[in-house]
Amino acid sequence: MGSGDNVLTVTLLDHIEPVQQAISPPPAYAPAGTRVVLWVDDCPQNNAAIIAAAKAMGIQVLQATSTQEAIAFLDKNAWSAWDFRVITDMHRIERGFEVKDAGIRFIKDLNYRKPPFPVLLYCSWTGNIDVWKREFSAVRLDATNNEDVAKKVKKFVLFV
Repeated sequence: MGSGDNVLTVTLLDHIEPVQQAISPPPAYAPAGTRVVLWVDDCPQNNAAIIAAAKAMGIQVLQATSTQEAIAFLDKNAWSAWDFRVITDMHRIERGFEVKDAGIRFIKDLNYRKPPFPVLLYCSWTGNIDVWKREFSAVRLDATNNEDVAKKVKKFVLFV
């Protein structure tokens, strides 16, 4: 990514190394109604092409590299004023450990919060999506699968 990109990397916990220079997002960093995506992925560089497309459309993309960063962001920011959504990958390295169900753990936490925004679970299979939707019924949840990963992620992030 070039120095002129408008991608924000949000580092909210001091012990986590940022992917880019950390910023401290004030509660009103984006005007009300702004389209904002919080992307939870421990390898955010893999999302550069879609993020560039979002930026070109005026969509703000915030990146969190862990569940803890994402939860801290949700707790500290006035996201309810934005046209907001969250995308999370399923598998992440969290605090130095491989967590194969990190996305589900994050969604479980969201379920207790009853978020009004949509959440996309970025994974290669959706064998359990109907079970997850029932179990986490307070979350407007969808998931990718092997056939539609790129298409579904792009549509979700670009608000299409």
